[in-house]
Amino acid sequence: MAIIPVILDKIGFLRNSLLTSKETTTNFPDFLGIGAQKSGTTWLYKNLRKHPQLYIPKIKEIHYFNWYFYKSINWYCKYFKDAKKTQVTGEINPGYSDLCERKIKFIHKMNPKLKIILLLRNPIERAWSQAVMNLVKTKKNKKANIPIIDLFSVIKRATSTRKKDFNLIKNEEFIAHFNHPRSIEKGNYLKIIKKWRKYFPNNQIFIGDYNQLKNSPDKLLNEIFDFLGTKQVTEWNNYLLHSKINSTKKERTRIPDELYKYLARIYSNDLKILKKKMPNIKW
Repeated sequence: MAIIPVILDKIGFLRNSLLTSKETTTNFPDFLGIGAQKSGTTWLYKNLRKHPQLYIPKIKEIHYFNWYFYKSINWYCKYFKDAKKTQVTGEINPGYSDLCERKIKFIHKMNPKLKIILLLRNPIERAWSQAVMNLVKTKKNKKANIPIIDLFSVIKRATSTRKKDFNLIKNEEFIAHFNHPRSIEKGNYLKIIKKWRKYFPNNQIFIGDYNQLKNSPDKLLNEIFDFLGTKQVTEWNNYLLHSKINSTKKERTRIPDELYKYLARIYSNDLKILKKKMPNIKW
């Protein structure tokens, strides 16, 4: 199965080398919110869509660069064609954080002035939240009726049927998830930042703290608005500052001591380095 995405990506690079046009680069977005996964990207998406100077498609995650890259770049850019000329366009997709360097280089080619938004959550909490999302059955899972339209929807439907009740999941299953390459890559913030900074300068990358969603969401949003070159907001009635989006039951948010210690061993070195490099982030 792993070989299929590789083949599809090769098709995408070949197709896009032939089809890139001036019209395409005109409609390419001005910014990307690349993650991190389980770090408030849905909250960010819903609030950015409220700002009149921003245009974000109704679909939060188009997944072009990680799932549908075999399609034409023109297919992706059509999602932004309805934006007004005065609006700043963008997509929020945590699946983009760990893209391969070749794709990041391609994105830079499409728009060297692209701005990147990256919200970071304590990697221990992030890994736990992702494991709960992927392993635990919820009422939403039971009612889900995922249409089969391509390979990726087949995979999504198949994985949703394997979920179990929270109390039935053994610690060994959580640990196996923590060690899965996808979980490790999503929480490897140092690697993510290094890859994106290779192609985009620091002044085009905004790194925010997930904790601000609770402590000072208005300040965080205005920092992002300022970063994107739009007006700051003083009247917040239409925004979802304190809304809990994709919330998890309390018994599932608390990490069992044994599993917390296990995750702490995985991420202890990264946390030390991150605290030195980004002292403003409080974990």
